[in-house]
Amino acid sequence: PNICQIHDIGDDYLVLEYIEGKPLSCPLPECEAVRLAIQIAAALEAAHKKGIIHRDLKPGNIMVTTEGSVKLLDFGLAKLYEQDADSSQSPTADFPATQAGAILGTVAYMSPEQAQGQPADARSDVFSFGLVLYEMLSGRRAFTGDSNYSVMDAVVKKNPPPLQACPAIVLIVSRCLAKQT
Repeated sequence: PNICQIHDIGDDYLVLEYIEGKPLSCPLPECEAVRLAIQIAAALEAAHKKGIIHRDLKPGNIMVTTEGSVKLLDFGLAKLYEQDADSSQSPTADFPATQAGAILGTVAYMSPEQAQGQPADARSDVFSFGLVLYEMLSGRRAFTGDSNYSVMDAVVKKNPPPLQACPAIVLIVSRCLAKQT
C-alpha cells in the first residue's frame, strides 16, 4: 500500500496510480517523522521481498498523501537482485551495475557503494533510508559539499554531524548509516 501502483505499461507510456498529496517535507516533528519512516520502511521491505532495490530513495521520491500516508515513487533506477544462496540473511547483488562502474542515483542520497560505482543491494536502500530519516528529523542533509565529488567523498569517508533526537532514533539512523569496515 505504500508504493505507487503501475496500472499499465506500453512502449512509450506508463499508467500510474493518481496520488493527491505533496512530496515529503523536512524537518518534521519527531513523532511524525517516525510515523512516516515506518511506512517508508514498509514500502522498501515490500520491494526488497520482491527482489527490487530502489537505488534513488530521496524526499522527492516520497509522496505524503492528503490522508497522511506515504507512497514511494519513481522506480526509474530500480534493479532486480537475488539473495545469496548461502545466506538468506544477507542479500547481495547478483547482477552487475547497469553499466560497470556507473554511478546512479542522487548524489546526496547515495550509499557508499553507489558513490563508488559498485553493485548495490538492499543495504544501499537502507543507507539511503537513513539519509532520508536524518533529513526528516534535522531539516538538513547528512552529507554536504561544494561539489558532487565532495558530497560523494563525504558519503564514502565521513560520518554526518550528530543528530539531535531521542537516543533510540539516533541509534537507528546510525545503524542505517554505518559504513562497511
